[in-house]
Amino acid sequence: MNQAFIRLFSMFQAFLLVSLLLLQLVPAHAAASADSKTYLIGFKKQERAKVRAIQRSSVEPLTGQIVVAELTESEKQAMLEDENVAYIEEDSETELAEASLSPGQSQQVPWGVEHIGAAAAHSQQYKGQRIKIGVLDTGISAHPDLEIKGGVSYIEGEDDFGDQHGHGTAVAGVIAARDNDFGIVGVAPEAELYAIKVLDKKGHGTYSSMIQGIEWAIQNRMNILSISAGGYV
Repeated sequence: MNQAFIRLFSMFQAFLLVSLLLLQLVPAHAAASADSKTYLIGFKKQERAKVRAIQRSSVEPLTGQIVVAELTESEKQAMLEDENVAYIEEDSETELAEASLSPGQSQQVPWGVEHIGAAAAHSQQYKGQRIKIGVLDTGISAHPDLEIKGGVSYIEGEDDFGDQHGHGTAVAGVIAARDNDFGIVGVAPEAELYAIKVLDKKGHGTYSSMIQGIEWAIQNRMNILSISAGGYV
């Protein structure tokens, strides 16, 4: 009788101990996940900081000196203590700047294009020949008034650089719509257009996708970049 009671009491103690451990561990794990944020981490040198936090599987390199990573507050503080870390900033959202463009069916010269004196440049045959322009926006869709040389998408789940919003295509028109008696005529109608898709169909993106787009533009030797988006510091 006493031995049975002792065994039963021992089993109850073990169960109670395991339950207490689970009650302590599960909330801690949940809190850690809830407290994690996505950060952009810039380094002073190309070799990365030798901090345990940077070895996490969530780390994604953007450039030679910038990575994006999920960090808890304690991991962030550990990173800040490394002398090779130049800055750590939250990977905030970006969104489109406002634009109002309504091209007609017969060719028109938009107000902005006219008022910067583009026509005078065109008359001297300055039309953007051999100039590569990267448009960091919602992408660029196929259009008879545009010649798209190439591009890339940094929107998750969208491999092509087609425009599902319309803003990027409109901006591309202002930049380089052909002089062809149709639609509008752009500032540089003979420039080479490249679609760099960093904003989704709602016009939203992130600083990290913007950085990837800029890096692609550098690697592919763009002469000019157009960015019609902003964010919060």
